[in-house]
Amino acid sequence: MAILVGVWVWKSFIQTYPLGDDKKITFIGRQHYGYLIGLADSNPGTTYIYGTDLTPPELVEYFKGARVYGIDKIRRWETQKSDITLAFDGFGLYFKLDGKSEAKSYGLYTDKEYIFKLDAKEYQAAKESL
Repeated sequence: MAILVGVWVWKSFIQTYPLGDDKKITFIGRQHYGYLIGLADSNPGTTYIYGTDLTPPELVEYFKGARVYGIDKIRRWETQKSDITLAFDGFGLYFKLDGKSEAKSYGLYTDKEYIFKLDAKEYQAAKESL
């Protein structure tokens, strides 16, 4: 039983989930949502949070092994900078403009300009697209 608890603690709070070059994209933490027991607005899950200096068009190039959807929306980002969802084949990145204050709102720190969130269930697809 203690081994199972140890594995759960490791996977839930300690293990990091890198996405390639750590200088370009840095894992800064995770956010758990939903409840295991009781009422909740969603099933339990986890979102991984990354800091980056890459812009949405640069992220599209970075995840070169995945097809991206909504390229017109990404092109518009160049002139209308705002938070944006990047939809790839098999995963989505929820890109936030103000990385430092957004990270701080989750109790995390980054020295990167932006952050993005990735659902834990989509992590493997994102990693395989590098």
